Amino acid sequence: MANDFERDSFGRKVVRAPGLADDLLQQLAPLLAESGIDLTTGSHTIEEVNAALAAATERHNLILTTPVGKSLTATFETIAIAVDQISYGDIDAFIEEASSLHPDEEPTPAQVIGVCLGRLDDWYTNPETSEKLAEIDLSKWQAEDRQTVAAILELARQGRAFASYRELLLEHGGGERVLLTSLVAVAQSLFAWCEHDGVELDDLVDELFPE
Repeated sequence: MANDFERDSFGRKVVRAPGLADDLLQQLAPLLAESGIDLTTGSHTIEEVNAALAAATERHNLILTTPVGKSLTATFETIAIAVDQISYGDIDAFIEEASSLHPDEEPTPAQVIGVCLGRLDDWYTNPETSEKLAEIDLSKWQAEDRQTVAAILELARQGRAFASYRELLLEHGGGERVLLTSLVAVAQSLFAWCEHDGVELDDLVDELFPE
């Protein structure tokens, strides 16, 4: 199957692959069935199908982005490594490590994104922690990257970053770019937290992302 691609702001190929919508519908089929929707029959109204698709997509995203047990531990480790790499300015290693994540191997990109967005929601909606995050320095990142990170942080302040997973993918260049910028959002938030409280980054990461 031929794929078209363009370059994202990190200089990587963004592939446009025909047929992905059909693959997603196959994945959603069991969840649609729970709502009594069978797309092969054609016996449902557009309103019924749209409502069921919205609910199934939300559940599908929740399953994809919520690791538990060993998967959660592995996700925490991945986030901790990324934060460490960004703190040392080793951006090439950060991009290479994060980009090596695969949808069929845990932690998956979706799991890492989900945990990042969920943690950001928690921090930015909690009055005790949000005051530590009033000044986030994004100056070293490119303009397009700053825009995406800023969008994630604005959603987090509303407690909507995790719930906006699908919209972020659609509006900000797809999974790999949202993965990278979600990790940047977490890292820069932790840097501000450390600056505010005068604590060591390693200690804060160990507390928030225990292995």
